[in-house]
Amino acid sequence: MRKYETLVKTIINNVGGQKNIIKASHCLTRIRLNLKDYSLINEDNILANEKVLTAQKSGDEYQVVVGTIVADVYDEFSRQLKLDNYSETDDVEVKKKGNLLSRAITTLTKCMSPFLSVMAATGLLRGLLVLVSSIGLLSSDSLEYQLILTVANVVLMFLPAFVGYTAAKYFNMKYAYVGLVLGLALVYPTLESMINPVDTSPLYTMFSGTWFETDVYSTFFGIPILLQSGGYAYAIIPAIVSVYFASKVEKITSKYCSDLVAFSVVPMVTMIVAFPMTLLFLGPISNFAGLLMQNIVMAAYNINPIVSAIVINITYQPMVVLGIHWALSPITYNSFAMLGYDPIMACMWPSAFSIAGVCFAIWFRAKDKKMKAMAAPAAISALCHIMEPGLYGVTVPNKKYFLYCIIGATLGGVWLAATNTYNYALTGTILGVVGFINPETASLAGMWNMIIACCIVIGVPFILTLFTFKNERVKSKEKEIVESGFEKEIISSPIAGETVLLRNANDISFKEEKLGHGIAINPTSGDVFAPFDGTMSMIFPTKHSFGMLSDSGVELLLHIGIDIVNLKGDHFTVLKEQGDRIEKGELIAKFDLDKLKVLGYNMQTYIIVSNTQAYLDVLEAIDENQLVNVNEPLIVTLSNKASSSASIG
Repeated sequence: MRKYETLVKTIINNVGGQKNIIKASHCLTRIRLNLKDYSLINEDNILANEKVLTAQKSGDEYQVVVGTIVADVYDEFSRQLKLDNYSETDDVEVKKKGNLLSRAITTLTKCMSPFLSVMAATGLLRGLLVLVSSIGLLSSDSLEYQLILTVANVVLMFLPAFVGYTAAKYFNMKYAYVGLVLGLALVYPTLESMINPVDTSPLYTMFSGTWFETDVYSTFFGIPILLQSGGYAYAIIPAIVSVYFASKVEKITSKYCSDLVAFSVVPMVTMIVAFPMTLLFLGPISNFAGLLMQNIVMAAYNINPIVSAIVINITYQPMVVLGIHWALSPITYNSFAMLGYDPIMACMWPSAFSIAGVCFAIWFRAKDKKMKAMAAPAAISALCHIMEPGLYGVTVPNKKYFLYCIIGATLGGVWLAATNTYNYALTGTILGVVGFINPETASLAGMWNMIIACCIVIGVPFILTLFTFKNERVKSKEKEIVESGFEKEIISSPIAGETVLLRNANDISFKEEKLGHGIAINPTSGDVFAPFDGTMSMIFPTKHSFGMLSDSGVELLLHIGIDIVNLKGDHFTVLKEQGDRIEKGELIAKFDLDKLKVLGYNMQTYIIVSNTQAYLDVLEAIDENQLVNVNEPLIVTLSNKASSSASIG
């Protein structure tokens, strides 16, 4: 069995099945699903899987957070859903969902995310080059330095080309390389000098006295070409808008073009129409939109950068919890496009490290092995700017720790705002502090300020957690009091296999639920484990059936196979005696599954709550035809809180 096959089957089955999934994608920690009908989601079953950190609907997506294993989980999604076979109409349906802002953010994210890792890597490389030059290890005038710098500058220098290609893929252009050509055309080496010749006077000025004031040096068939100083270097929004328009042109051209010449004519017409339209209208409008956003944000920042830093850091981690933190991305991208650096969102760059502070303190103080095992990798992930493992596993479940993280992140952000620390490269992980070195002046002040901020962001939550942490006994997940006033008890699966609802069971006695409510499993293993803490209340002489009594009063009957009584105990071993104490997860019995199948026996196994009448209801905790592992939720009993104690005995 593939490593994450069960996890992915669980998710697919509980979001309405494969037919309900329009599209699946992922980011650093989340599987993102676009669904046709969100009412079909069974979130409890998804959350019951131990590999799922949390799950939620955000905007037009259903997000399942699985942490750093997301790439492998997505590969399994691709295999099971056969994502390559998903039609373009499904993709278009995704793009039409949500309000205008949601769709715009989704488009920007999809167009940027494919090469963000490369962008972060080159940003880190630029910072490291400045660092080694500043400490004298390598001269910035040396050929070695310049050659490595060439690689480091490629992404930012040709950013519109990268965006153009990914946008073409996102907008389902048949000739995706047209997007690449349009992006490269925007940064063609002589484009700016052709349109705005050096040492010449402008023909006239448009929008004088506004944020959009632009000198006009050239016209295209009489139409003024508005090109700001610097051209479209680092441009993101103009490239995306240009390719979106090109995708429409391509679609119309393909419709009326003969297949005999479409191979060359369609991309030619698309480029001829799209590029001039971009230079004359789409590019300037996009630039003006970027300028408007940048100036508004900068105006707010300039009024009081400290207040801005406080607001950003107080809201950032809650936004991550809601899955809407990508809404902040345009501010960062636009700052780099317009300024070449980011003075605003830099204040929240170390926010993720606050989770590491809490997790390190818990790892240091906790006595519970499970908590230690969870805290250590969560802390390391947070230092790599991956927040979700610590966020959902440690801080969100405990509001106190969540508050500590926000306090630490905010104090660090205030320090960065007060010291005017800017981000000069899109870098990740704690090593990315080199991205705060000013590449123009080679000043290390920004890096040192960021290191101080990281110490604050990590140190404050660490100290607060260290001195307030209490080694309390971990509350059992087996028993939860739900808000409706009922007591809910979860019974774990004693064997591994594929689930079958009793109404579809093979044994008529269990199918009609004469012995009680429960569920059936077609086993994939012959090992039987205790589903809860309790006692072995009954062992049938043929060893294929036995009863267990939980400490809370659940009477559970486990019956292995059909007509197994004829074997008189052959191929079965029970490791406990009647009346023995059992602990959850303890191996209590074995049977030779392979041998019994060879003998022709149906090994369908029944797990029944025999005192069903003592409860308000007994429910399945998992759907049919799902693979369930040992210790995963299988059955749920509901009772009144007031009467639950009376049912024990």
